[in-house]
Amino acid sequence: MNFDVLEQRIARLERKEQTWRRAFFGLLASVAAVVLIAAGPGGVPDLIQAKSFQVVDNDGKVLVNLASNPMGGMTMVMNQEGQPVVLAGASGLGGVMGISNKVGNPVALLEATGSGGAVTTKSNGGANLTQIGARPEGGAVVVNNAEGTNTIVLRSQGNGGQVDLNSNRGRPLYSVLATPAGGGMVLLDTAGTARMTVVTGELGGVATLYNTTGEMIWQAPNPGFMGK
Repeated sequence: MNFDVLEQRIARLERKEQTWRRAFFGLLASVAAVVLIAAGPGGVPDLIQAKSFQVVDNDGKVLVNLASNPMGGMTMVMNQEGQPVVLAGASGLGGVMGISNKVGNPVALLEATGSGGAVTTKSNGGANLTQIGARPEGGAVVVNNAEGTNTIVLRSQGNGGQVDLNSNRGRPLYSVLATPAGGGMVLLDTAGTARMTVVTGELGGVATLYNTTGEMIWQAPNPGFMGK
């Protein structure tokens, strides 16, 4: 191959390179112009849209994920081990936010319900330990044992407030509550049968005892009550 032919080929390659370079920088300028126009005078875009966004660290590990789900939007935050520790998003009843421990097990939940809002705390094993929420009659607080069984319930009801104490199996043992005439108290056995009630009445207080089958065996005051 002589030098004239070689020089001609080099010249053609240089012309092609210049053409591609002009095209590349032209495209780059067009993209920059679009970004600047969208950004406006302040240099910050007024709107950025995408189906999902991710924030990653220097190693490319995803730490924050913004995406959509069938109910709406969702945000997930991960720790350095890649476990999801915060999840917030839309649900069928409104919004919901969950918090997990370092290994990804849910330990707290804040959510909208059909009656209002609710907060639930859980053990590391996933058992519900405390719940605070709205009910049709008002508010309620539930305290559970380590197995997730209701042991204490504080709630509002039609006549006022009510406190229930339950066994480790969830059976009601004691209740104190507001009644139409004042206050009331109920003691129950482990089978759930009322054994003693104390209530206020029109003429004062009334105490009643029951046998294991629930039949009344004593009441005071009554016509035969020796203290009357």
